[in-house]
Amino acid sequence: MFPNVLAFAADENQWLESFAQAWKIATENGHMDLQSLVKEEGEEEDEFECGKLRTKKICETESENCAWQPSTKKNKHGRIRKHCDLASKAPPKPEKKNRNKNKNKDKMKNEKRNKKMNKNNKKKQSGGTLMEERPIKP
Repeated sequence: MFPNVLAFAADENQWLESFAQAWKIATENGHMDLQSLVKEEGEEEDEFECGKLRTKKICETESENCAWQPSTKKNKHGRIRKHCDLASKAPPKPEKKNRNKNKNKDKMKNEKRNKKMNKNNKKKQSGGTLMEERPIKP
């Protein structure tokens, strides 16, 4: 690890490039209307500059223009990261599944639970054993 640090420190151009990227992120995060003094080559004009919003929370503040969405490419670890981009580029949201089947199952579970609770309550009232209610003899 240390030889990599020395190699990085020895290459001033690489250090300056990394520093400039970090400085841009640190100073522009959350600011939508900043304009560059010098236009960089190959830089696309993003009308709302959603790409500058680095966190989901900040991205959601501009929800009419921007959306937090998965990247189209995997990172060096093979994971798909999320980022803020124009809402018009966001993939369509999946439709919600019909949950009526689960509601019926839940209803049946609740009925079973209620029956069991009633049975236990009757046991407690009758002194611990399940008996039919009989009048007490004088």
